[in-house]
Amino acid sequence: QAEDGIRDVERSRGLGDVYKRQTLVFVWVKISQHLTFRTGAYDLSMYDSALSNTIKGNFMYTRWLGRNFFSEHFAPVLLLLLPFYILCDNPLTLVILMAVIVVLSAYPLYLIAKDKLSSKLASLAIAFIYLNYDFLIKGFLFDFHHEVFEPLFIFTAFIFLYKNKPLRYFIFVILGLSCKEDMPVYVAMFGIYACLVEKKCKLGILTIAISVAWAILTFKIIIPMSFPNQPGATKFIERWSQHGNSYTQIALTLLTHPQYLFGKKFILAALRLLIPLAFVPIASPFTLLLCIPPILLNTTSGYDQMYNLAGHYAFPIIPYVFIALVLGLKNIKNKFPKKFNMILICFCIYGLFENINNLNAYVITKHDFIGYSAVKAIPNNVSVSAQTSIIPHLNRSHQAYLLPQKLDTDYIIFDEKRFRWPMTDEEYNTLLQKFKNHNDYELKFSGDGFYLFKKIP
Repeated sequence: QAEDGIRDVERSRGLGDVYKRQTLVFVWVKISQHLTFRTGAYDLSMYDSALSNTIKGNFMYTRWLGRNFFSEHFAPVLLLLLPFYILCDNPLTLVILMAVIVVLSAYPLYLIAKDKLSSKLASLAIAFIYLNYDFLIKGFLFDFHHEVFEPLFIFTAFIFLYKNKPLRYFIFVILGLSCKEDMPVYVAMFGIYACLVEKKCKLGILTIAISVAWAILTFKIIIPMSFPNQPGATKFIERWSQHGNSYTQIALTLLTHPQYLFGKKFILAALRLLIPLAFVPIASPFTLLLCIPPILLNTTSGYDQMYNLAGHYAFPIIPYVFIALVLGLKNIKNKFPKKFNMILICFCIYGLFENINNLNAYVITKHDFIGYSAVKAIPNNVSVSAQTSIIPHLNRSHQAYLLPQKLDTDYIIFDEKRFRWPMTDEEYNTLLQKFKNHNDYELKFSGDGFYLFKKIP
């Protein structure tokens, strides 16, 4: 017994060491991404501005929208980050926290796998595959998004569901709902799963009721109150405008035209999610059904980033895919107990090789140091128009604008080697050439593709 206890302690330490190393890797990847001018105005600075303004008394106001952030997305989960912003009011705080949250979400998945498969080695392998899963890495590398919390809360809620701990389960259900305004749809499906699969009808019905109440609160009260001029619906409804002009019209169109629901986009998305996991989640079909609502929400839209599951759009799908993966492996183990170890080894080898090269750090180069010098040359308390990649590096005193929205600011800064959104290359080059020949601006700094222009008094 003493030897078993020593082994357990050693395994726990080993697991702790794995997570420490993985956390450091993820944190460094995000920091290096930021330091090499690969983060942006809207998908980092928008959140940074909202949290920074909140600790200064202007609740969730973000200057990149010119209004309350909750009018864009109702994500009260962001308020959990305020203590960190009180300690360090800087966009790097968000960058580091995103890395920590992603790694932390692997731990409840590890616990689920350990409970269901009774194998610490298999559980560690699944957690490792999860942390290198293509869709997770793409979302992780896309600046900062509040959806990053969703896997952590869904995995944890699932643990308390099957362990029959309703109070803790509902705490994480509510935390899950607080991630984004579309979460009530996915959490309601969780309630249906609790009724039909876990045979916990009271818990399931209450989950559905809470989800419906949260949706009504979000779309009828919070978002309209945060954005008084908005006509009763979130602006993102435009992404489904090909199906109708209201929630009712869109729903009726989709329900009466199933080809729009389960067409080419849906099939391609499902294949892309399952191929890196060797289709093992299919072995738990009822669990895999939980993936259908978030996949459909994305693939029925007309927005290419959504139906391609780019960036953060796969975050609400990922936890359900990996729960189905674990339960699928369990079903395989029950059906083929003698062959399970060989199946598990084959799966782990396939999964590791399929996903292991998805995460790479960025190298800080001479170009980036020149960029820091260019930004440092901008005085405090002036207006600046900048590319999206430069904006997160401007300080709080700068009145910043995204190029080409305002072209008469005190300073204008370009970086030819980084992301030029929302301009095309042709638009960008034309604008840069215009300022090189502009009579009202002088070139104050240039180097390795950076150009800083100052308005002549």
